[in-house]
Amino acid sequence: MPASDPEWTLSDVQAGEIFVDRQSLNEQEQLARQQLTVLLRSVLDGQCSYLEAAPQIVGLRSSLGGVREFDEDFRVFVVISSETDNLPTQMTRHLWSERAVQELEPDMAKYEKWANNLGSKSCSALLARFG
Repeated sequence: MPASDPEWTLSDVQAGEIFVDRQSLNEQEQLARQQLTVLLRSVLDGQCSYLEAAPQIVGLRSSLGGVREFDEDFRVFVVISSETDNLPTQMTRHLWSERAVQELEPDMAKYEKWANNLGSKSCSALLARFG
């Protein structure tokens, strides 16, 4: 009986009649940890900016098991992401006019310095926890 059939029951699931095609949580968490580790290392090595990394770090949090909702290290990246979400990223620059990006570059540099000061300790702490 296919999963889309409205007549399936719990006994069908328990009997193995309903199949769900998705990664197991353990595989998903392992992949998220690997992605987080690579991202954190690239930030600490200066290869990726805090402004670019913060939304990605926040996005990976939900795929990691055992992380409290208000985890202090992740909250730092929520703050960075929230405070800078009005700025162009590498992924969105092509949507911005060249003039607008040039006008925002001083703000971007100021926010990057602020984010570095705010996030470096949390970045290292997260790498120690998940790396």
